[in-house]
Amino acid sequence: MFSSQQVLRSVLCGFTFAFITAAQSAQPDCVNPSDPIVVDYFRAARLAEYKNDQKTAVTYHLKILESEPNNECVMTILSGLFGKMKYYQQAISWSERAIQANPSYVYAYISLGNAQVALRDTDEAKRSFKKAAELEPKDPQPYYRLGGIADEQQKYADAVKFYKRAIEIDPKFEDAYYDLAGVLKDLKRYAEAKESLKKLLELNPNAKDAQQLLKQIERDAP
Repeated sequence: MFSSQQVLRSVLCGFTFAFITAAQSAQPDCVNPSDPIVVDYFRAARLAEYKNDQKTAVTYHLKILESEPNNECVMTILSGLFGKMKYYQQAISWSERAIQANPSYVYAYISLGNAQVALRDTDEAKRSFKKAAELEPKDPQPYYRLGGIADEQQKYADAVKFYKRAIEIDPKFEDAYYDLAGVLKDLKRYAEAKESLKKLLELNPNAKDAQQLLKQIERDAP
């Protein structure tokens, strides 16, 4: 049986599609800046995303693809949007189209893995995240996602390894510190768990989840 903390970490890992949208939408080269109509569509899509109106954002991104049919960045954003709406098969389809357009586009593999995790296809998800890590070894996200899968499968040594690798790449990765602490707590490695949480709180002193978990460990640890 999983602890409530494990379930929370699994949900956070498996259903985090927002990062794809946020990361990719901010890229200035995602659309052709010399096409004012496409740029306007892109801005309108970003505004819709900000308002949590995924359907409108999808509409505008589809309009962009009418002008830029092989734009892997926009396809990956669409994958993320459909994932946020829990249309996971469509999320997979758009990720696969992005990969077909550009087999080296790392974010498409991450979005594909996210959808596969949501559908409980963990073997395929691991392959997608490993491919992303192979393409971009300096991106912490594939390792973080692999850590979440290992955590859910109770392969805690692997989870610790992957979370630590994500932190090594990005020492300011708050979620990785938190999830690492959760695994270490479940392993009864309380001192290491507290150290991970304290590092997180150095980065973000107002992180309430980290504060609560640290208090729980300090209260319950022998």
